[in-house]
Amino acid sequence: MNSFWLKILGILCMTMDHIGVYIYKLPIGIHPLRVIGRIAAPLFLYVTVNSLYYTKHKKIYLARLYCFHVVIGFFAEIIFEFGNKYFGQYEQFSIFPMFIYTILIVLCIENYRNSEKEYWVKRIIELFLKLVAIILVPFIVVSLFPGYENLLNIVIPNILIVPYSPFFIIMGVLWYFFRNKRTQVLVLCVFSFLSLVGTYIFSYMNSWVFTSYFNANQFWMILFAPILLLYDGKKGKNSKWFFYLYYPIHIFLLMFVGNIAN
Repeated sequence: MNSFWLKILGILCMTMDHIGVYIYKLPIGIHPLRVIGRIAAPLFLYVTVNSLYYTKHKKIYLARLYCFHVVIGFFAEIIFEFGNKYFGQYEQFSIFPMFIYTILIVLCIENYRNSEKEYWVKRIIELFLKLVAIILVPFIVVSLFPGYENLLNIVIPNILIVPYSPFFIIMGVLWYFFRNKRTQVLVLCVFSFLSLVGTYIFSYMNSWVFTSYFNANQFWMILFAPILLLYDGKKGKNSKWFFYLYYPIHIFLLMFVGNIAN
């Protein structure tokens, strides 16, 4: 299965999940639409990581994803501000910040690995400061410009509240550097079980953090494992703009239909 068909399968799983969210208003739970939908996020994260690995223009790839995220974000803000009668009101839904921060952290680590080895202490300090900046800058900017949180969260997304939590970012970074498929499946299984175990731990503690990751249903992302093994590493048909455009268009369409139907 090449990258093109992997994305097609991802679109099918994502659409089923979003039909459950926007048409049937289903919470995350043991419903076939939401369970199958758990495959989509790790699948597209995996596709993003592989695209980054093979592209020669990593910074351009990062810039393209960022620009597309910003366009989607501002368009969504306009829709929710002036068209909430027809589309309803939802939180900012772009999944792209998860991909953007995964790529950004990978680039920081690669820059560390490719720098002069003689100055390893300096390199570690620089890498540490970059990672700290990635976490702190969004908080600082929002605090400096109160009242513009929604717009600033689009331009400078907060890594701690990205869709599916920073745990997905860590999983994507590990996928990038561990290229063996069995190891990648092991990483997926570890994060799947971590989601399940963490859910029960935080539930017992009556403490709810990273709820998009720590919920029992997110465990079903483990269903992506056999699909990952079927991936042959080939690119396949080039239809990247179709996939970029399908994401926001199908969501707005389902929002509209779901709002009218309910």
